[in-house]
Amino acid sequence: MTPAAKKTDPAALLRGLKIPPCPQILNDLNAELRKEDGDPRRIAALVRGDVALSAAVLKIVNSVGASINRSVNSVDDAVLMIGNRNLMNFVVGHFVRQAVSGGKKLNLERFWDRAAHNAEISALLSGQLKGTRRETAYCMGLFHDCGIPLMMQRFPDYKDTLQLANKSLSKFTEIEEQQHGTDHATIGYLMTKSWGLSDVLCEAIRYHHDHDVLDGSLSHAPGDEVCVLIGITLVSERIAGMLLRKPEEHEWERAAAPVAQFFGLSAVDLDDLIDDVLFQYRQTTTLGQNEP
Repeated sequence: MTPAAKKTDPAALLRGLKIPPCPQILNDLNAELRKEDGDPRRIAALVRGDVALSAAVLKIVNSVGASINRSVNSVDDAVLMIGNRNLMNFVVGHFVRQAVSGGKKLNLERFWDRAAHNAEISALLSGQLKGTRRETAYCMGLFHDCGIPLMMQRFPDYKDTLQLANKSLSKFTEIEEQQHGTDHATIGYLMTKSWGLSDVLCEAIRYHHDHDVLDGSLSHAPGDEVCVLIGITLVSERIAGMLLRKPEEHEWERAAAPVAQFFGLSAVDLDDLIDDVLFQYRQTTTLGQNEP
């Protein structure tokens, strides 16, 4: 299957791979958010109706809103603080995690731990690599690889593919396509698109292994904010790998130059930024206190 076919034949890509159905609460919430006179109290009530969702929204809001130096303790305040667009992204993201962690019994603890690191690091980077909101960068960091658990559920040998892709000099998603006829970035895009995540996040998930989007060489290049999110994600992955002492060297070898060029940084400046954010994150994170 060629990359062109991958982009134009979603039905073929999904053959034999089950995309979880969209929860009813998302449909209800989306309908309320689309109203011109959407009622914030009704929106907050929908979120409060799911205890796990309420806890997740409050956790995320307090994480990405740490700069305001106060805790948000009610769903109503959280809804007003983050706004409708970001609320929908957060809610979709919550259910994406629930959905892709189900099915076959998979040990995804390390996967979601790394995703949590990526989310917080991406939020930090958004303050220095301008072009997107802190909340959007956080969501991208958390869910850009959401297609991986779905691939694990569908293909029993997918872990072998991940190891092969991490060691290969070829593009990550090309290895997946060779082995399985599709890749996790496309599956993640199709799922989040069908669930109503914002177009910017869906496109960023779709292209996050296509480093050439950063130099505008694709015939259908995504918008500027999509490219910013991809660039931030690549830097965040580098920092998370260094933090966990599991850097993906080949991926960064391919990504470093396009990322530096896109953000107008020299190679030295980019390395300095990575070192500074890694140091800052080590000092502030409450995640993985036992990490080396």
